[in-house]
Amino acid sequence: MTPSMRGLGPSAKKLLLRATGDERVSSLVQVAPAVEPEAFRRAVERAGGTVRSWLAETNVVTVEIGARQLAVLADLPGVVYVEAAHTYRP
Repeated sequence: MTPSMRGLGPSAKKLLLRATGDERVSSLVQVAPAVEPEAFRRAVERAGGTVRSWLAETNVVTVEIGARQLAVLADLPGVVYVEAAHTYRP
Protein backbone atom coordinates (compact mmCIF):
# COMPACT_ATOMS: atom_id res chain seq x y z
CA MET A 1 0.00 0.00 0.00
CA THR A 2 1.40 3.39 -1.00
CA PRO A 3 1.32 5.98 1.78
CA SER A 4 -0.78 9.08 1.17
CA MET A 5 0.30 12.64 1.81
CA ARG A 6 -2.77 13.22 3.97
CA GLY A 7 -1.75 14.81 7.24
CA LEU A 8 1.47 16.33 5.90
CA GLY A 9 2.01 20.05 6.31
CA PRO A 10 3.35 22.18 3.45
CA SER A 11 7.02 22.02 4.48
CA ALA A 12 6.87 18.26 5.02
CA LYS A 13 5.26 17.75 1.59
CA LYS A 14 7.95 19.87 -0.03
CA LEU A 15 10.73 17.89 1.67
CA LEU A 16 9.14 14.58 0.68
CA LEU A 17 8.71 15.59 -2.96
CA ARG A 18 12.27 16.93 -3.20
CA ALA A 19 13.96 14.04 -1.40
CA THR A 20 16.70 12.54 -3.53
CA GLY A 21 18.55 10.28 -1.14
CA ASP A 22 18.73 9.25 2.47
CA GLU A 23 18.57 12.74 3.96
CA ARG A 24 17.09 12.78 7.45
CA VAL A 25 14.79 15.51 8.68
CA SER A 26 13.44 16.60 12.01
CA SER A 27 9.68 16.72 12.14
CA LEU A 28 6.99 17.82 14.55
CA VAL A 29 4.19 15.29 14.90
CA GLN A 30 0.81 16.05 16.47
CA VAL A 31 -0.63 12.82 17.89
CA ALA A 32 -4.05 11.98 19.30
CA PRO A 33 -4.28 12.08 23.11
CA ALA A 34 -5.00 8.32 23.23
CA VAL A 35 -1.73 7.32 21.51
CA GLU A 36 0.32 4.95 23.63
CA PRO A 37 3.87 6.36 23.67
CA GLU A 38 5.78 3.07 23.60
CA ALA A 39 3.68 1.61 20.77
CA PHE A 40 4.16 4.83 18.80
CA ARG A 41 7.92 4.78 19.42
CA ARG A 42 8.13 1.21 18.08
CA ALA A 43 6.08 2.14 14.99
CA VAL A 44 8.39 5.11 14.30
CA GLU A 45 11.44 2.85 14.63
CA ARG A 46 9.92 0.33 12.17
CA ALA A 47 9.57 3.25 9.73
CA GLY A 48 13.27 4.05 10.19
CA GLY A 49 12.83 7.01 12.51
CA THR A 50 13.75 8.00 16.05
CA VAL A 51 11.56 9.75 18.62
CA ARG A 52 13.62 12.63 20.02
CA SER A 53 11.15 14.15 22.48
CA TRP A 54 7.54 13.88 23.59
CA LEU A 55 5.64 16.84 25.01
CA ALA A 56 2.78 15.04 26.75
CA GLU A 57 0.98 18.27 27.66
CA THR A 58 0.55 19.19 23.99
CA ASN A 59 0.71 15.75 22.32
CA VAL A 60 3.60 16.94 20.15
CA VAL A 61 6.42 14.55 19.34
CA THR A 62 9.68 15.40 17.60
CA VAL A 63 10.82 12.66 15.25
CA GLU A 64 13.95 12.34 13.14
CA ILE A 65 13.24 10.31 10.02
CA GLY A 66 14.24 9.96 6.40
CA ALA A 67 12.55 12.56 4.20
CA ARG A 68 11.20 9.79 1.98
CA GLN A 69 9.42 8.30 5.00
CA LEU A 70 7.40 11.39 5.97
CA ALA A 71 4.20 10.06 4.37
CA VAL A 72 4.67 6.74 6.18
CA LEU A 73 5.02 8.68 9.43
CA ALA A 74 1.83 10.63 8.70
CA ASP A 75 -0.06 7.37 8.09
CA LEU A 76 0.83 5.83 11.46
CA PRO A 77 -2.15 5.20 13.76
CA GLY A 78 -2.93 8.19 15.95
CA VAL A 79 -0.97 10.72 13.91
CA VAL A 80 -2.99 13.88 13.29
CA TYR A 81 -0.45 16.08 11.52
CA VAL A 82 3.22 16.09 10.51
CA GLU A 83 5.28 19.18 9.75
CA ALA A 84 8.96 19.62 9.10
CA ALA A 85 10.80 21.38 11.89
CA HIS A 86 12.42 24.66 10.97
CA THR A 87 15.77 25.86 12.22
CA TYR A 88 15.53 29.19 14.00
CA ARG A 89 17.89 31.76 12.51
CA PRO A 90 17.91 35.18 14.17
